[in-house]
Amino acid sequence: MKHPFDHEGKKIETVTFKERLKGKDLLASEAEMQARNIVNPGDATRTLYLVSRATGLEPEVLEEMDLADYLGLAEKANGFL
Repeated sequence: MKHPFDHEGKKIETVTFKERLKGKDLLASEAEMQARNIVNPGDATRTLYLVSRATGLEPEVLEEMDLADYLGLAEKANGFL
């Protein structure tokens, strides 16, 4: 990451990305959005939850990430689709 950041007192300097995502990861991200009552999510929200699944970081943590770093993760996640 080019721009490490703090979230709830924890410094986040690196993000580990799963090597490969599977169909179950996409389904789990959809299920999580439904559990959080997110209705008709847009592409950005779908990508956020897929990146969350791929990194193990909660969406709220990813929302605090520098946009340049986040977009790099989002591009990688979208590369699986």
